[in-house]
Amino acid sequence: MISCRTFDLGYSVYECPDCGEIKFSYHTCKSVSETILSWFKEQSKSEEYIPGIIAVLHTYGRDMKWNTHIHSIVTEGAMGNSNMFKKFEFISYSVIRKRF
Repeated sequence: MISCRTFDLGYSVYECPDCGEIKFSYHTCKSVSETILSWFKEQSKSEEYIPGIIAVLHTYGRDMKWNTHIHSIVTEGAMGNSNMFKKFEFISYSVIRKRF
């Protein structure tokens, strides 16, 4: 995540055909935590909820072949600016999947 949205992951260049303005769009790592944090931020912009997240990167599968994947544990709630824990009963898998 440290190199997310930097030159390290690469970038795309877009140039306006009319005025010639050039824009760089840095590639993202599409991290699980980034996806989940964006969902929590939308729940209440004034509180800025931050959940607890543990993510583990596995580079090999059970058969010892290259198979990168991530396992994540996310709390069922989050802390806000007021230091009060708010429980979220349900986080839709389909919503998170579409964001990722």
